[in-house]
Amino acid sequence: MLVLGLAGCHRRAEPPLPPAAPHYVVGAPYKMGGVWRYPQEDFAYQATGLAVADADRTPFVTTDGEHYDAGAMTASHATLQLPAIVTVRNLENGREITVRVNDRGP
Repeated sequence: MLVLGLAGCHRRAEPPLPPAAPHYVVGAPYKMGGVWRYPQEDFAYQATGLAVADADRTPFVTTDGEHYDAGAMTASHATLQLPAIVTVRNLENGREITVRVNDRGP
């Protein structure tokens, strides 16, 4: 009886996600939060701003067609080409990390 009771507690495995189809895209203009964004190639882009960690997000597929992984060193940006490789620097302590931009976001 105990074995049958434990078997009933087993969680079903989630169905596998379809394979990711990453690609290079600049993208069309879009409106987010009432503001129009105009994606463009900019290989010399520099900006100072706020970086935010967003572990609880949906959908689970990024704008670039990749599966979202909260543990991956990836980022989102409103206008950079996808994908892009960027360096994020902490202005308080000078530490840097390189991340891959694969999604759109604020």
